[in-house]
Amino acid sequence: MDAATEDAVIRNRIALDNRPLRKIVKRFETLRKAVEAKGGKDSTREAFELFSTDLTAFQLSVRKQKQMREMNGVQQSHFASDLCSVQDGIQAAKADIEELKVMLVQEQTAAKRKTEYDAVARKCLELPSREESERNMATLREEILALQQTQQRLVQSYAYRKTLLHNVVSAIYTMKDAIENDGDDSRSIKKERKDEGGSNASLLASGEGGEEGEEEEEDVFGSAGRRKGGASGAGATGDDVEEGAYNDDSKMEES
Repeated sequence: MDAATEDAVIRNRIALDNRPLRKIVKRFETLRKAVEAKGGKDSTREAFELFSTDLTAFQLSVRKQKQMREMNGVQQSHFASDLCSVQDGIQAAKADIEELKVMLVQEQTAAKRKTEYDAVARKCLELPSREESERNMATLREEILALQQTQQRLVQSYAYRKTLLHNVVSAIYTMKDAIENDGDDSRSIKKERKDEGGSNASLLASGEGGEEGEEEEEDVFGSAGRRKGGASGAGATGDDVEEGAYNDDSKMEES
């Protein structure tokens, strides 16, 4: 049954039935004719009773329809109030839904934070305590200070050794220059010897100036010996510098 058929059935049930009214009209016409015909009392009374019965039944049906109308009005008012209540409930439900959505977001955020807090708490439990961390930090500070001091000593020792190395190199170059000068002096002495030998040969041949040649040769050898002594003195000075450098380096390591 579709909606149109249901509406038609409801209208037919609500609509007033005209058949009782037509029946009453017929009874009234029969009673009027009986009265006008001045028939017997029995026929008139019978017609009146039939008319009264049908009229009473019609009145009952009318009263019933009136009561049904009143009941429908009351139900309609109830339906209207129920409709308002339902609409208010819908609005309240929508507001509750929005509030519950906000609460859901808050609870999800709280659950997420709780999960993160639990993870951080487990991580903190795995890490050492604050006292142990402070002790480790103090130990590390002491080690850093010791390393800084060691670095400072190493820098000073490096600078000192660099100075010593510079002194040693300078002494080596000084010795090299002295040796080169000594070689030049030896070559000049040999040349002078050759020259003096030639002159001595000429003097021996002539028989004169022998003693003077010997004295000059002694002077040349004396000067050469003095030059060699100076070169050896320069070498001793380089050795003394190197020995002093090693001694100073050992003193720095001991300090």
